Amino acid sequence: MARIPYPDPASLPPADRDFLADLPPLNVWRMLAGSPSMFRPMTAFFSAYLNDGLLTEEMREIVILRTGYLRDSEYEVANHLRDLVTAARHRTTVVIGYGAVSSGKPSQPGGLALAKMWL
Repeated sequence: MARIPYPDPASLPPADRDFLADLPPLNVWRMLAGSPSMFRPMTAFFSAYLNDGLLTEEMREIVILRTGYLRDSEYEVANHLRDLVTAARHRTTVVIGYGAVSSGKPSQPGGLALAKMWL
């Protein structure tokens, strides 16, 4: 759930509305569209990271999971754990990967059990 409302696409300038329509239907793009000065530059930045970065798909998901875990973002953890499982080629990658993501926070145990449930 967004903490601030998503902009109505109809309220966007025509160029930004068309640009948004050409992007995948992700909430991050919808939210960025509400900040015209950042919309295109951040979209280019994210695209370069996701499409041209040096991390493997699995490692990228682990980085996103770790950040989401440390920031207590249930949305990021739930969605990107699913993506990590989809990207993983071996079951041990998922278990070890999520164990690394969830370690260091003893008040919230069970990361490995959660990863095993997804398998």
